[in-house]
Amino acid sequence: MITKTDCRFYYVYPSWAKFDWKWEGLAEIFTNPYQTGFLHVHEKLEEIGYVSGVDKFELIDGPIGNGIIKSMENSKSKFFWQAVMIRDVNFMPLRGLCKPGCPVSVLEYGVCWLDEKSKAEHKVGIKNKFPIYVPKLTLDYTGCPDSEVYVSLSFRAGKVDGKICRNFEAYCRYFGFECYNEESKHFELPVEASRLNSPLVSQVWFLLKNVQNDLGLLLAKMFYVACAVKEQAGRPFEFIHLLGNFEGTPAMSKSLRIRVGKEFRHVYA
Repeated sequence: MITKTDCRFYYVYPSWAKFDWKWEGLAEIFTNPYQTGFLHVHEKLEEIGYVSGVDKFELIDGPIGNGIIKSMENSKSKFFWQAVMIRDVNFMPLRGLCKPGCPVSVLEYGVCWLDEKSKAEHKVGIKNKFPIYVPKLTLDYTGCPDSEVYVSLSFRAGKVDGKICRNFEAYCRYFGFECYNEESKHFELPVEASRLNSPLVSQVWFLLKNVQNDLGLLLAKMFYVACAVKEQAGRPFEFIHLLGNFEGTPAMSKSLRIRVGKEFRHVYA
């Protein structure tokens, strides 16, 4: 079973995100936040429990820029490098992960994504917020080896983009997965895959192997990849769905809908 962990937390810094602290200089900024000018002595963070934490983060490069920030502690930790982020970002839950009638907490799966906070310069028009490309990501259970996960890229009916599928495979391999397209005939889909069958969407299935036993890390990598291909594909790419032997897998969301013209319709219920 691919399990959740309470001793790590992952922050997805999408490839299209643009913060004042650039990914390339993030290690230096997080290690020396005061010397680099991203924190100020007068803020007195130590008085409210913040500590250095220079050995409590790891930066995982993404295949097309930015990446994933791994915290060696849970979301309740207070490190100076986290304070750098708090000033500029909102920690957002992954869209699509929810339990019946209740959105999942940012904390529950040990992963979130970084969104730009609205500031005064945005409100008065001096600076524009960067555009975001965030698809939904959903989970469902199937009995399979712990090191394997089935992944569906779902496009609007008849809008499958072969280049996007090839990019998805390349990005997954960059993150250390073995990735097989359903056309390769390397696998057969489990029966649970049929729940996504709908005339509103066209699906392309993949099998990931070499998956680590860390649900938060898997979700962080998949969400990074999904955000990257969403920027490239635009509206035709709807959502990404994972099938695997996951701990505490929620029921499939009844609110997953896609836009058809001016209306929203359920892909599944």
